[in-house]
Amino acid sequence: MTNDPFTQVLERLWELLEGHAPLAAMVRPGNRIKLTGDGGDPYKQDLQHADRPELVIEPGRGEVRLAATSTSTTAAQDFDLRLATGSLHVAGELFPITWEIVKALAAAGEALGLDFVRNVRLIALADSRTDAGANRGVRGWSTVLTVRVEMWFARAELTS
Repeated sequence: MTNDPFTQVLERLWELLEGHAPLAAMVRPGNRIKLTGDGGDPYKQDLQHADRPELVIEPGRGEVRLAATSTSTTAAQDFDLRLATGSLHVAGELFPITWEIVKALAAAGEALGLDFVRNVRLIALADSRTDAGANRGVRGWSTVLTVRVEMWFARAELTS
């Protein structure tokens, strides 16, 4: 496992989502786009019907407070869970998959099982039929669930 906390959180989010059986059954392993590898472009090109639904976790906005207190540093990192369904019917995939993502996150609790995580919040949910980035050129509904992960570190850890 990597030492940097941002990658640890990203990997843990994938573990939680893939470990949630209903969600794992709804999104094929090959359609879970992971950005943690060393290879080439992780995004599929020339999408086919079988490439949907597609789920990717992308880093979003964040904030680091180097001197949150005299002894601690805090960081908040947003992760955008992007789901593209390729379906024009919201009840077929969009809403059921979104619900299973919410359930998987709720089951994880506030710390994701990582000592440095202090809070995990679902801060935004944006459904769209016209988000070209999320849909990647395929007609259908998509959603972006933004998860904010708040972390705490002893300042001494950062200088050693």
